[in-house]
Amino acid sequence: MLAVGGVESFQVEPGTFLSLKQRKEVQVVSRKGWGTSQYSEYPFQPGEVVKVVRPGYRAGSGEHAIILRKVEVLIRGVDA
Repeated sequence: MLAVGGVESFQVEPGTFLSLKQRKEVQVVSRKGWGTSQYSEYPFQPGEVVKVVRPGYRAGSGEHAIILRKVEVLIRGVDA
């Protein structure tokens, strides 16, 4: 249904080292106890992706794509 409207999901592969270019696409989360998570105090930090929590969604493609939801990831150093 979303694909009909031009919306596609995207992810960042575990093991990827985040670059500053990806700051508009990635939200770093941290684990807090029994499976709950919250956003990191710092919305973006360069680091190695350990796990993808949720995929992101964007409308369009290329440089003109609009990010509807960022990819939520755990990085080494926040939850390693």
